[in-house]
Parts: sequence; C-alpha cells; structure tokens
Amino acid sequence: MIKSKQKKILVLGGTGTIGKSLIQKLIDNNFSYFSISKSSSHGNLNNNMQCDITNFEQVNKIIN
Repeated sequence: MIKSKQKKILVLGGTGTIGKSLIQKLIDNNFSYFSISKSSSHGNLNNNMQCDITNFEQVNKIIN
C-alpha cells in the first residue's frame, strides 16, 4: 500500500464491467474514490455521480 498522503481516485465508467471490478479492488485496498458514469444505475456504488464526461460544465461541477 502507498504510504504517502491519501488521494481520492476518479473512476470513469464506474457502473460498467471494468469500472465495477476496479472499484471493488479500490475498496478492498482502502483507497478513496468517486465515480462518474453516464448510467444512472449504480447498484452498490455510494460515490457514483451521473454525468456525461463530454459536457465540461457537468464534469467541472463534480470535480470542483
């Protein structure tokens, strides 16, 4: 595990197959994360936000 200052990881497409698997690995290894997905269906993801990443204003509101 990284012993430096903990940073929050942004996962794009967290509701997809790869994103879900990645998020589970992050959770298992005690990493902080948040997820942006186009889909509103987020299952068990507590840190998922619905957003179209091609829309600058939406992304900017989420990350700032």
